[in-house]
Amino acid sequence: MQSQRVVFIVRMWKTPPEQGQPQLRGSIEAVPDGNRRYFGSIDELCALLQLAVTDLDTANEEES
Repeated sequence: MQSQRVVFIVRMWKTPPEQGQPQLRGSIEAVPDGNRRYFGSIDELCALLQLAVTDLDTANEEES
């Protein structure tokens, strides 16, 4: 079985504080298909990565 690699571009920034603390924002983009998702916390980023790994595992199982 050949291993598959998934490459992402992760961008993160903080919004200007409107009321209180600045908020974390970001996007994660799959390369090369350009599918982009946005997140508002590290937990959301981790959930998006976990979903990508699950999708990759499912694709590998279907090929077997």
